[in-house]
Amino acid sequence: MSNLPSFLFPAVLCAVFILSAFLIWVAKRRRSTARALKEAYETLKLKKLRTETIFGDLPIGLEVYTKEGILAGLNEYACQIFGIVDKNEVIGSAPIWENPVIPQAVKDAFRQQEKVQLECDYDFSIVNQTKFYRTSCGSEKKRINCKGAPVFDSAGRMRSYVFILNDVSREYEQGLQLKESIELARQAIQASGLVHWQYDNRSRLFSSHNDPMNSYNGGGSLTAEEYISTLHPDDIDSISQYIRMMDDGVDFSEETSIRVKTPYDEDWQDCIVNATPFLKDETGKVVLYTGFRRNITSWKKLVSELSAAKERAERSDKLKSAFLANISHEIRTPLNAIIGFSSLLMNTDKKEEMAEYQQIIVTNSDLLLRLVNDVLDLSKIEAGFMDLKLAEFDLAVYFDELCNSVRPLMTTPEVELVCDNPYKHFMVRLDNNRLAQVMLNYATNAIKCTRRGTIRMGYRCQDEGICFYVSDTGIGISEENKPRMYQRFVKLNEFAQGTGLGLVICKVVTENSGGRVGFESEEGVGSTFWSWVPCEYDDPDEGVTERCRTVEVAPVSAMSLPEPEKQPEPVEPGKKKKILVVEDIDSNYFLILMLLRDLDYRLYRAADGLEAVQKVQSESFDLVLMDIKMPRLNGMDATREIRKTNKEIPIVALTAHAFNSDKEMAIAAGCNAYLVKPIDRKALFEVLRKYLSSEE
Repeated sequence: MSNLPSFLFPAVLCAVFILSAFLIWVAKRRRSTARALKEAYETLKLKKLRTETIFGDLPIGLEVYTKEGILAGLNEYACQIFGIVDKNEVIGSAPIWENPVIPQAVKDAFRQQEKVQLECDYDFSIVNQTKFYRTSCGSEKKRINCKGAPVFDSAGRMRSYVFILNDVSREYEQGLQLKESIELARQAIQASGLVHWQYDNRSRLFSSHNDPMNSYNGGGSLTAEEYISTLHPDDIDSISQYIRMMDDGVDFSEETSIRVKTPYDEDWQDCIVNATPFLKDETGKVVLYTGFRRNITSWKKLVSELSAAKERAERSDKLKSAFLANISHEIRTPLNAIIGFSSLLMNTDKKEEMAEYQQIIVTNSDLLLRLVNDVLDLSKIEAGFMDLKLAEFDLAVYFDELCNSVRPLMTTPEVELVCDNPYKHFMVRLDNNRLAQVMLNYATNAIKCTRRGTIRMGYRCQDEGICFYVSDTGIGISEENKPRMYQRFVKLNEFAQGTGLGLVICKVVTENSGGRVGFESEEGVGSTFWSWVPCEYDDPDEGVTERCRTVEVAPVSAMSLPEPEKQPEPVEPGKKKKILVVEDIDSNYFLILMLLRDLDYRLYRAADGLEAVQKVQSESFDLVLMDIKMPRLNGMDATREIRKTNKEIPIVALTAHAFNSDKEMAIAAGCNAYLVKPIDRKALFEVLRKYLSSEE
């Protein structure tokens, strides 16, 4: 310093001062920068901690991926969603597009740097199968709500991709259950016929659901005027008053009945509709009403039908009670004669009295049999069974026979029977047995009601069918009794024998044949009863269609005896036919024995079906009379067993079962013929003559 020139000393001193000041400033600046850096670091650290805390504690899943699709981070909730055991195993692992469970739409959005939002089913069974990562979830599925968005830097380059994830499995299941419940409720409302409606008085519009008024369009609506137009004219005033109350916002609840007709209805529909306030404005005025409309047409119809059925049942019960009282009288009347004259017959030896008593017994037995047949026929009809056996036959010939069969029923000499038979030959297709049943019922009624004059039986072609009729000049029918003529169990003449079932049977038989019945009558003048049935027929015989062939049948006395029965031809001595009678009732077997005792037959008895089979297999018989209902083995089964080894022997069913279906079953089992108890002696002889004639 001493060697320095004196003029440099101040300059050096100044430079040292400046350098010292600069160094001091640098030192202070470094300390200030270090302090600022420390504070910034602490702040950054605090922010990072805060971010990680928030990131980790969020109740939603967060995942951050690099732009290459590598997972860079995820929070705890995301680990819970996906059952991640160790997050370090998945961070930095395979890229997102290799995950087989992530939907393709998410991968595409990632690649295209676009936002994405969707719900998907995340199937952990696939994760476990592919071992993409370790998960604590088994084979379950979770419903995941996923939102994804790219993160860009200031230059617009994507730096990362962030996903916000939420497990909505419970909400999804609840939503499905809610939808199912709503659908079930909708179906229940629809099935019940309930209509839910709302009326907004601000727009004066009716909206409804499950409503035929708006063609079942749940989003449709009707104006008040359109709604009123669907109402029955008698209901418009009352419903218009309710609509005015709703327009005024009146707070009321009401239920009333209305009748409506929609485009789907042919008739007016009875309904019950109710209304109640649903929404009010800030002033307390009701602005929205709601309610239900229920169609009760079917219910009212059902109630009406039940009421009518109840009345019919009560009326039927009364009629049946009256019928039972009447049938008791009708049964006891012939029984009284049968039992009484049978007793007298045992105590007389006068031939004239015996013949008269026998005829009375036979007449009353026939009456009792007809009575039983009528009751059985009606029972069969009521049970819904109606046998129609259509067959082709000559009606002209058959009708003459039918008229002749009425002759023995004529009891009054002053009454003449006339048969109006317009054809000589007339081929038709009908059930001749049912025809006879109808005509005999008509004729029997005419005989009961006619004391003098004429009874005419006839038929004519009419309207693609045939009209059969019986007219009389009897007492006729009063106007007050005409509506009751075809009612069941009704007798207009309580003193005439019968059950009151004949006309009912005629009506049901005719209608079940596709026909119709009717009558014309004038009290004191006479009546005509007719049945028209559809029928296939050939053209009547030419040359006789222009005339009516009338057969007059002379009246007979009340006690006319029937024609003698034609007995079977006798057989040569030593060649008596052997008949096996299969009958378990002693009295029934004894009756057959007495009926055939004067004929050249040898009778053998089997007490049941099993014994009959054994005897037929061990002995030789010419014919078997087979009862049906027997112990051990019934007649049907016995016949089947016999037919297994013997197909030639004639077997005749002899039974109390009287329906055609029973006859068909017997024939199907192997019987050759079928006779009904009580035994008709003439029919029995005819069968024996047919199968045991000496000429065969």
